[in-house]
Amino acid sequence: MLSYISLHPDGWQENSYIALCGVGSAPIQRFLEEVPQLEEIVLCLDNDEDGHNAAMHIARELLAEWEVEVSAHFPQQKDWNEELLRPFPEENLEPVMAM
Repeated sequence: MLSYISLHPDGWQENSYIALCGVGSAPIQRFLEEVPQLEEIVLCLDNDEDGHNAAMHIARELLAEWEVEVSAHFPQQKDWNEELLRPFPEENLEPVMAM
């Protein structure tokens, strides 16, 4: 989660972030029970077969029970930690270093 926020810092304080601690929808379901007015969920899972399958599974579960927009955002690398560690062009370093 911190790697994702480091890579996408714009407006991070205006959003809520949930660590799934695996690939299930239970943490999101609990959050939606507490914040039912939530309109959009972006799943940021690993860019591998398991991550893509989990995104589809979680999206189906959420859409079956909640009126919420669900999308997925995958890193170019295998996961968000690897994405953060890949070499940056120098002009991209400043926003990450400022956090």
